[in-house]
Amino acid sequence: MGCNCNKPKTGLEKKELPNMGGGGGGVEIDSSEPTTKTAGMLWVDTDSNKTFRRNDANDAWINLQYVDDGIVLDASTTFSNFTVPSAVTSVSSTKADAYYTVQGTSGNTFSVTGTASSAATGARSLQNLFGADHAAIGKTFIGVKAYTKTNDTGNYFMYWCKGSGNTGGSNKTISISASTSGPTLNTSSTFAAVTIEAGDKFQFGTSTSLITNYSKGTTGTITGSTLQNFVYDAGGSGGTGSYGNCGGASEGSPTSGGLYLEILQTFASSNLTTASQTMVWESNAETNPNCVLDWGALKDFGQVALYLSSETTETQLLIQVSADASDWTTVRTINVDQLTENATNYIRFNLINARYIRIYGNSGESKVLACRADARINSGFGDHEHVDISSTDTTLPSDGT
Repeated sequence: MGCNCNKPKTGLEKKELPNMGGGGGGVEIDSSEPTTKTAGMLWVDTDSNKTFRRNDANDAWINLQYVDDGIVLDASTTFSNFTVPSAVTSVSSTKADAYYTVQGTSGNTFSVTGTASSAATGARSLQNLFGADHAAIGKTFIGVKAYTKTNDTGNYFMYWCKGSGNTGGSNKTISISASTSGPTLNTSSTFAAVTIEAGDKFQFGTSTSLITNYSKGTTGTITGSTLQNFVYDAGGSGGTGSYGNCGGASEGSPTSGGLYLEILQTFASSNLTTASQTMVWESNAETNPNCVLDWGALKDFGQVALYLSSETTETQLLIQVSADASDWTTVRTINVDQLTENATNYIRFNLINARYIRIYGNSGESKVLACRADARINSGFGDHEHVDISSTDTTLPSDGT
């Protein structure tokens, strides 16, 4: 499929053009933009069938009109081709931040291991390793809760360590309280969001004796191992900074349980504009959950990259665009069962000039929408095809063909 790039330069429908403003600069009718550009000049693109005026600064084209419909950007599944919105205009509602319990079970690989072999070498560490089958894989968090105990008062550090080749955030040093009267459930400070991937782990400073003598902390029916930190003399055999900070090889065997941990998830609307593809905004259960995203100025949109969380219960989505966030045009109607959960879906539609994009739940029932969305913007004038994508046909795949 492709455009006829050798269309004759005659036969264009005559149009009444708006007041040009600025200086005049003549009219160029061609499939390629003029080599010599002057402020105020007109260019009729015979390939896209659109008319452009050169702005007064002579550094960009202003889209004046569409001559016909049925033009779309070439389909792309390259995330870097998409542009993050500059702001979130509105959301229907937002789910409150909440803790998610991370705990080892027989069906999940969640191991607790100790490093080094004797107290003579100083500090040891516990490591919680996430296997590929763990239920928390893919979850993004900004804080933790854990049962902690120490033989000295004050804060101590735990570490978040990314597995080799993993990209969902970076290693973190996490401050969390501990006391000698523990184990008590304590909350860490918050930090930049990270996403759990197979091979990631939590690591905790401790001593050999406490590795083998950890106790269980409980809350309701949840049971897990207590994080116990041994605070030792920096001048002793352990040396300074030997709390395990993501270093050392794992030793020992997985326990039958796991450290009791809760991770803090945030569902704020600001997640819609974050760099992490897995950070999502999530609505409460409601009729027509929706979010409105603003790209700051009128753009030629032709495709949306929609990351859809598995928390979504909405069954049908409308992709809508607007120049003023008031009058909306539906460009695609998508049944959610056609999309892939916890992944980026690339949804294409007819090229249209707009500023805002709205993702709109359309089932008419009380449902949850959890997503983020970026748009592909037409940055050139040869990157398109002539094809008409229906705005209402729910049988069409994401690329509209």
